[in-house]
Parts: sequence; C-alpha cells; structure tokens
Amino acid sequence: TRWPTPFSMGLQSETKKQLTKTVIKNRQQTIPVWFLSCHTHYANFLKRLAKDMTKFYNLKLNKPFKTINKSRGRGYDPVTKADRAFEKFIRSKISKKLNLNYYRDDSLLNEVTGLVEFPNVLVGKIDKQYMKLPFEILSIVMKVHQKYFSLVDNFKKMAPYFLVVSNLKPNNQTDKNVVKGNERVLRARLSDALFFWEYDCKNDFSYYLNKLQTMIFYEGLGDLHDRSLRLSKINEKIGPSFNFNDNKKLNELGLYSKLDLSSNLVGEFPELQGTMLKYLAKLNGFSKDMQFAFEDQYKPVGLNKNMPRNKLGSILSVSNNIDTLSCFFSIGLIPTGSRDPFALRRSGNSLVNVLWHEGNTLSPVSYT
Repeated sequence: TRWPTPFSMGLQSETKKQLTKTVIKNRQQTIPVWFLSCHTHYANFLKRLAKDMTKFYNLKLNKPFKTINKSRGRGYDPVTKADRAFEKFIRSKISKKLNLNYYRDDSLLNEVTGLVEFPNVLVGKIDKQYMKLPFEILSIVMKVHQKYFSLVDNFKKMAPYFLVVSNLKPNNQTDKNVVKGNERVLRARLSDALFFWEYDCKNDFSYYLNKLQTMIFYEGLGDLHDRSLRLSKINEKIGPSFNFNDNKKLNELGLYSKLDLSSNLVGEFPELQGTMLKYLAKLNGFSKDMQFAFEDQYKPVGLNKNMPRNKLGSILSVSNNIDTLSCFFSIGLIPTGSRDPFALRRSGNSLVNVLWHEGNTLSPVSYT
C-alpha cells in the first residue's frame, strides 16, 4: 500500500525541521510513516489523519502521536501566539495612540496567522489621493493581493492606515524598511485601482452593455450579453414565487447584472465583481434595493452563510444558479465523482440555500 506523506502535501518548515515518526503495525508488517511539520495545527491535522488511516485500514497505532519542537519546546502553538500578538498590538497601539480599530476579517486573520511564525504587526500609511476610493475597493485590494488589514475610525469609516504582519523579529530599522517597502507596493496597487475606477465611472450602462457582446461566456453558450438576456427571462418567471411582480425591475435586474465584468477595474481585480456594479448602479441613479441586489447576486459563497439582503438579490442569485446549471448540463459538462471544474455542485448548494432561506417552494426544474 502506498501511504500519503506530508512531503506530497507541500508541508514545509520555515525554521528548524521537526520530525515525528509514527509507526503503524498491520499484523506482522510494520509500515513507517514520517511526518514533517512546522506548525502545531499541521501536527494536529496529521494526528487526525493517522487516526483516520488506522480506522480505515483496521490498523492500530503502537504508541501515541507526539509532536517534538526542539526550537520552542512542547506546547508551543504559533497560531495562538500570533492571535494574541495581533490582539495585544491592536489594544496597546492602534486603539490608544491612533484612536482606530482594525476592520475585523476572520478569514484574513486565520490566513495570516497560518503564514507567520514570529508575528510582528506594523502600521503603514495610505497616501491621501487614494482615500477617494470606496471602502470596499480599498479593503479588498489590500486584503486579496497584499494580506493587509484595514483600519477604521469610530464611525466605521476607512482610515488612511493599514496593518501588515511581518514574519521578522522586532527591530526598529528593519521594521521601518518593511513598512516603507509595503507602502511602496501598496501605492502601485492603489494607483492602478484609482486609474481604473476614474475611467470606469465616466461610462454609462449602454457602453458596458455593448462590451458584453464581445465577451464569451463559454463555448457553445453565447456571450455575456446573451446570458444577461436569459437572466432577465428567468427573473420574470420566478419573480411571482418571491411575491415580486414588477417585470420592468426584474428585466433590468437581469439585463444589467453582468455589466461590471466588462469594466477595467474588475478585469484587474476580479474579486470586485458585484461590488463595482453596485457603485456603477449608484452613479446611474438606480435605487438602493437594486444596488444591494447587484452586489449580493453571488451570495452565498462556499460555506459562508451570508445571504442576499433583499428579495431582488435572492431572485438574481437563484437565476444565476439556474442558468449556470441548465447551461452546462445542456452541453454535457456534468460533474463526476472526482471532477467538478465549473463548481456546479456549489451552484446547486447555493440555489437550495437561498430558496430555504426565503422559505420558497420553487422547483428549479420547471425553469430549466
């Protein structure tokens, strides 16, 4: 039997290599499995893996699983240490001296604490010219591309500062160089974002609607303009099941739902899809409920249970998923037991979650 090893899982040690040997006995045969880990949470993962392996193959461990960290000693948990260091820094420096707080983002915090072993939180400054960008754009650009934390004031407005977590031990000169380098990198990112933002805001909806005709959705499924027309028709069909009968709004909701995909800002920063459309809708005089619907059309995402904030958002989310599933199934791209490259299972789960959240008994089969 070929056993999976941590070497094939991409586990690496950033400090001294820690070696743990687990011996698994299968009757008279002994199979050594070596585990290489640099963090305690990796070791815990491997411990669970070893137990699952023994249960699956009906084997027994001959001794308890142990993790040895020569550089720090047993019981050292860099994840907990990073969390505490971050919270302590916020309380001691940010809250008191700058009268600010960081915009809490648990997914980013978990990601960063998994990347660093010696967390050193530093404060950088954002140039004033970039503060004209909306909060979501600033925050997403810093989060996705640079792993920076946003800072907000007491009124939840964006502050001209950011937090970067260094993996180097505190040193005044080194810290200054790290902050200076990160500010330079962020300046380039935000410069691109500001240029695209100002350019995109000059154009009206008809400009973007024409551009959609040049963007292919998928081979055999037409362009994004064709998809927008399909969404309009689906919206009009399912709207009554959500007790919404304004066909004009439903038609516009589907027709304009993909406009931001042809914008320069979303082309450079794909994570802003939906968010950019909300601001374009605001600039073009659309109502608040339409703006929220445009932004929430991709919810829920993965295991995140954040649902659309209004009925229009739920309708557009359901329409998106119905169109995605019916289109890819119609050309034979059906998920298998091992492959689902177009995340059709995720679309199915999102569809069911939104209908369950709205208490809707709609049968999607009737509209495919």
